Amino acid sequence: MNSPDISTTNFIVAVVQAQAAIIAGDALNDVTTTIFQLPSTGGFLGLINKKLIIPFNNLRWNTLIQTLKQTCKQRIEYTVISIDGMMTSTGLFLARVTAGEARVLSLKVEHHEEF
Repeated sequence: MNSPDISTTNFIVAVVQAQAAIIAGDALNDVTTTIFQLPSTGGFLGLINKKLIIPFNNLRWNTLIQTLKQTCKQRIEYTVISIDGMMTSTGLFLARVTAGEARVLSLKVEHHEEF
């Protein structure tokens, strides 16, 4: 990773599923110099997520958002869930879930320090 531009005070924080983070990260590397990835677990159905932190200037906002939209498209997946107390032979059901989308936040940092 390249070191971030010290004058950068805007950041995009995108929470995406780990599968989408690989594709999004590769595409974002083509349009920006710095991307930080932070792994996390939890969220809907306990899937593994990544938080992409992307420094940007206002001129790159549209390009970065379009790249995220193209690489983190919604898709339908199926997962097995267990419902306690249901009177079925197995107690397991196949559930249709929406996956692959991104949650995007824009942050303006007014002050930062390095130690």
